[in-house]
Amino acid sequence: MRQILKLLLLFVSIAAHANETAFYRLNIVNDHNQLLVLKIKDRDLWVTPGFYKTPEQFEISQLYDLAADYGLTVSTPKLNGEFDVSMAPDKPFQKRIFYSAMANGKLQRTPDYIESWQWLAWPEALAQIKPSLPHLALLLNQTQQFPEQVWHVRLQRELHDGKPTLTILEDFNSGKQPK
Repeated sequence: MRQILKLLLLFVSIAAHANETAFYRLNIVNDHNQLLVLKIKDRDLWVTPGFYKTPEQFEISQLYDLAADYGLTVSTPKLNGEFDVSMAPDKPFQKRIFYSAMANGKLQRTPDYIESWQWLAWPEALAQIKPSLPHLALLLNQTQQFPEQVWHVRLQRELHDGKPTLTILEDFNSGKQPK
């Protein structure tokens, strides 16, 4: 009976882990070194394109498909960071995986959930994003400042008096870009 219980716990653990999602973000830059930022419809929230997938579901081709949702083709996406983010002290960490790519062509359309978009120089893009998502601005800045490295950090997001805050739990560390 004890063996059956151990086996059952193992299967439950594997099943729970298999359903963990990560957020894959594609930071698209144009030939003027401007970042594509998007305003989510009916929210005061500026972001860069991305989607949730489990690591087992993710394929690099999905980043090309994401760019195509905006009528763009992009260069080969390059991994810039793998980050662990918690939404509160009692919440589990979620993965945020950042890729970057150069846009080829002009933005032609946006998905229905996007209200507007802009190509902005990095300082302006970060200033646009930071009020609502300071962790995203921090991660984007790190990957933009040191693009040849793959960054890791562990941080926690919270709301204090209705304003988003972040705490770095484990500082940035890097590895060289995989060949």
